[in-house]
Amino acid sequence: MTGLTRREFCGSALALAAMGAVPSAAKASSAAKRWYKGMLHCHCYWSDGRAFPEQGAKAYYDAGYHFYCMSDHNRLGKNPDYWREVCEDEGEWPKNVYRPIFESYRKTFPDAEIREQGGKTQVRIKTFDEIKAKFDEQGRFLVLPGMELTRTAGERHVHMNYVNLDKGLATAEAGWLIQDYGSTISEVIGKSIGEVKGLAAELGNPAHLFFVNHPHWRFWDVLPQDVLDYPEIRFFEICNCGSDIPLPTNMSEKDFSCDRFWDIVLANRCRADGNLLYGIGTDDAHWYPNSGTPEKSFPFADAYIQVRAEELTPEALFAAMDRGDFYASCGVDLEDVVADAETGRLTVSVPAKEGVSYTIRFVGTKRDFESGVRGTVHFAGAPAQSIGPRDYPLYSDKIGITLKSVSGKPGERVEASYALQDDDLYVRAIVESSEPVTGYAKTSYQHPQHKLAWTQPIRRP
Repeated sequence: MTGLTRREFCGSALALAAMGAVPSAAKASSAAKRWYKGMLHCHCYWSDGRAFPEQGAKAYYDAGYHFYCMSDHNRLGKNPDYWREVCEDEGEWPKNVYRPIFESYRKTFPDAEIREQGGKTQVRIKTFDEIKAKFDEQGRFLVLPGMELTRTAGERHVHMNYVNLDKGLATAEAGWLIQDYGSTISEVIGKSIGEVKGLAAELGNPAHLFFVNHPHWRFWDVLPQDVLDYPEIRFFEICNCGSDIPLPTNMSEKDFSCDRFWDIVLANRCRADGNLLYGIGTDDAHWYPNSGTPEKSFPFADAYIQVRAEELTPEALFAAMDRGDFYASCGVDLEDVVADAETGRLTVSVPAKEGVSYTIRFVGTKRDFESGVRGTVHFAGAPAQSIGPRDYPLYSDKIGITLKSVSGKPGERVEASYALQDDDLYVRAIVESSEPVTGYAKTSYQHPQHKLAWTQPIRRP
């Protein structure tokens, strides 16, 4: 996500063939698998981050994460001769290399490469390959290449991450950190999907991931129909800290949430026998606890995914995600998720935590929902953020309803299950905690105000 104001297609060995196929949901947990915690969206000085790439990798390693992707705007970080000047102020977007961050970097990483030119201190920004060589540790920490395709259609933005394709997309790297790339968001998404498919084919179709980022940024720049236009989109960000733009008084919060967006796409896809859409949580961090600044303007270790896989490899991780065997979270770690598409039963358990209570809420949509747009609501725009007037589509109130809810007492373990009924299109679970979120996330109406976890949806074949 850009710092201007505040800023998927999953691949396995059969990645391209899998696009458009309906995966079976994850079944009962296996002793041969374990949970791996990961971050697939964050930034550094290769684009608009406020940190060196080593600082980001080390922060997630030290925080106990198992995999991490450096995903800068339209940059993969491959140039071995990329130097930046050290400045006394951060300046305008994209931010300068700020001296306090530079000094902190030098202390932690004495192998920093520095030179003086024209009386100015310059520092070389380490490449992705150097970061991978330094931090990648088999079975413990996997460093993945990635890029955040950052494109616009007029005043609307769409950002999309591709992960584990070890080459920069030439059309992206040839331009600026933000590119005007089409007349509509749907057109930009379609062109980007085609380009990523082509890049994957060029590289021999390695295991890789493609997802749509923060549809709510800047103000719902990506609409449900934009994702519905492309069945191959399998993943999107359900939690990313959010937009700075307040919800206008003429708009209902229930119509403007990432959960609502998710259910609109799921309901329409399931009715049309299309692909399920899965949710990812990310920090979209731009600086880190170890970057030497007194405060964080972006969250760290806030939203993430837990993937249940046989081993810590791109192939195992992305195959698990392709079948829905993972969950997204902003602070709630689940004990188990057992999703059986054959019986249509989803079971979720969350371990006890002292003083904290949990509610497991099963969400879905019945087959009789009214399809299509039922109206629009007008947004006058936000000129300071270069957003003009727009109309947001509204959908049936029968989309994304609570099918069942089970609550526990403080300090109590909770387990609940739901069996799909004949008239259910799908079911997914939200685990709601009584524990409030802290820090920057509290300032965004698009971020839950209490710690949550989201399981992936299931349906019968």
